[in-house]
Amino acid sequence: MIPRWCVQLYRLTVPTLPSTSRGMTTVVNRGFCGKVIPNCWSCLTCKNARSTLFCDKCGQLQPPSKVNLFEYVGIQARFDIDESEVKKKLIQLSSKIHPDKFSTATQREKDLSEEHTRLLSTARSMLNDPVKRGRYLIQLAKGDKHIHVEDDDVQKRESFSPEILMEIFELNEKVEDALNEKEKEEILKEIGERRTEMEKRITNALKKGSIDEAEKEINKLAYLQSIRMRLMDSIRG
Repeated sequence: MIPRWCVQLYRLTVPTLPSTSRGMTTVVNRGFCGKVIPNCWSCLTCKNARSTLFCDKCGQLQPPSKVNLFEYVGIQARFDIDESEVKKKLIQLSSKIHPDKFSTATQREKDLSEEHTRLLSTARSMLNDPVKRGRYLIQLAKGDKHIHVEDDDVQKRESFSPEILMEIFELNEKVEDALNEKEKEEILKEIGERRTEMEKRITNALKKGSIDEAEKEINKLAYLQSIRMRLMDSIRG
């Protein structure tokens, strides 16, 4: 929040980022506290520190605010999210910023719509996958706000204890030895139960701030999901 005493002193025109500005300029306000508050790029109206999708005065679409994906979608940053709520929020956002709604708009608005759409697609992929969501939360906990969750699990396996590696090996063997669909369905049920327990441990670890513990459980969950996908492909095939 901007302190009440941090009033607007002057208006400063600065170049915006090339990826969103196409060479245009953005007017911003700066107060005693030194915090920059971006104005609406269209009508130049002073906005609140907490930016919104659209300008309250002229209704023009605004550039994405620099918040994490949870805040962008409008949910609390936590591992045990309400999937139905996330789905609802994503649909609401998509209906507001979809490029089809800006087919007759200015080029600036079209560019902003595409930028929001890319960010929304990233949010959908990240938040709907428990492994990506967990790793993203760990990044945020470590102060890293960039979106670059890794999918490569080869190196993660090296940090597992011999007991965990044996557990993964035995589960893989079960999948390989399953002779019929009934046996495969039983393994899927077992994997589902293990996944539920892992997600509970991840939730508790993150709530306690035990980042190392959460990271280990998330890496185990990643392997469990890969085995589950392979088993489901086998059933479909």
